[in-house]
Amino acid sequence: MTKQALIAGRVAVGLLAVSVTIAAFGQGGQHGIPQPEKVYGDGVTWPLKVKVWQYDVPKMIEQAKVPEDVKAGRILWVQKCAYCHDGVGSPTYRTMGPWLGEEMIANIGEANAKNFIKNGDVRMPAFKYNLEDEQIDHLIAFLKTVKSDQKPTATQLSGRGEGQAASD
Repeated sequence: MTKQALIAGRVAVGLLAVSVTIAAFGQGGQHGIPQPEKVYGDGVTWPLKVKVWQYDVPKMIEQAKVPEDVKAGRILWVQKCAYCHDGVGSPTYRTMGPWLGEEMIANIGEANAKNFIKNGDVRMPAFKYNLEDEQIDHLIAFLKTVKSDQKPTATQLSGRGEGQAASD
């Protein structure tokens, strides 16, 4: 292929791309820029006024700074505890064990909480054979981050969703 044929081919491709672009802009609302004052099927006329929101993108994509022990505790919570204690996300919020969080740790103390997790009682299994002391410390660190305002409401605990009336 000669140099002149190669240049002619590139020019033809370029002209084709330009003509497709011009045709797309000429169609108005389907491709390209909509025509002014054209009314579309949903009753919207152009040009639209668009609100501009300024986002702090680096802050939005920044990973949350969660201490490693809390992160490890959350993973253990999901694996070992949530089945019996986590009513969040279940439609009735009825669970075998009580809701746990920072309030429980503050009430009974970290040492008692650690002892209870290790030894259990008649209603809760002992985890002394399944979890090491460091893992139990991670669980407690996570529970201290679960705030009381995350507790299920009385309506949720009674088995009704937030929007349902008491007569349902």
